[in-house]
Amino acid sequence: MKILAEMPTGMGSKWVLAEIKNDFYGYGTVADFNDKWGLPVNQCGTKESVKNYCESIAGLCRERIKKHQKELSKEKKKPDGWKLMIEHEQKELEMLIEFINVLSK
Repeated sequence: MKILAEMPTGMGSKWVLAEIKNDFYGYGTVADFNDKWGLPVNQCGTKESVKNYCESIAGLCRERIKKHQKELSKEKKKPDGWKLMIEHEQKELEMLIEFINVLSK
């Protein structure tokens, strides 16, 4: 297995993108890679399928960030929860963009 990129999750762990063998790639947390069942099936496959999945999830992250920002603008008393959700989505989006760039080479 060859590690191609690593990105922090923002929650004390990191995401890893790896070429596992002969045009089989995957990404997940270190715990995912160490799990006896392996990576989630939607987070591994050919280079192109993993890249396409990352692009799809990146689009969802962008939508959720917009939605959360809209809710945050309405929230006056306790905005911390929305801020945390936006931060988490932004970290995931950064990771997905980095992995897309690596897989595009």
